[in-house]
Amino acid sequence: MRRCTVNRSRKKANERTCGEPICKEATRYPLLHKPESEGIVILEVEHIGNRMRKHYALSPTGKKSGEKEYDRTMGIQPNYANDPVA
Repeated sequence: MRRCTVNRSRKKANERTCGEPICKEATRYPLLHKPESEGIVILEVEHIGNRMRKHYALSPTGKKSGEKEYDRTMGIQPNYANDPVA
């Protein structure tokens, strides 16, 4: 499972937007609470000294949902008849 810290995501996002932040740090964590409660992302907490680092990763359900959304937006019509995540 690939983990991604919010800071690492912010750095990548800033690179893609020429240094202009997409959203402020105070907005990022609340944006992840809903997908976490729905089982789309998984949160792992790592304690480093006095600091707490949060790592987020897509769950298997989240990955499947992302693949389906990608297919939908690209106009691909795969057969999901036997897929348990509808």
